[in-house]
Amino acid sequence: MPALFKDQIRKQITGSAQLNFGPTHLNLTLLVLPSLPEQEKIAAVLSAADDEISTLERQLAAYKQQKLGLMQQLLTERIRI
Repeated sequence: MPALFKDQIRKQITGSAQLNFGPTHLNLTLLVLPSLPEQEKIAAVLSAADDEISTLERQLAAYKQQKLGLMQQLLTERIRI
């Protein structure tokens, strides 16, 4: 969390025993967002990561299916070690 955002929150927190930071405080807080080109680059990286995760999940499912098949063959003694 950038220091600017933390400082804004610290200045607006009320209360001593039970700290309070609610929607009214949030409306007064400045939130700095990355530029649109930077957001697009971040989105591209995240999309690539999602694609990689999907590929790995498919590979994992295929390996699990292969393992089940091999275990079945071992249990029925179609193949021996």
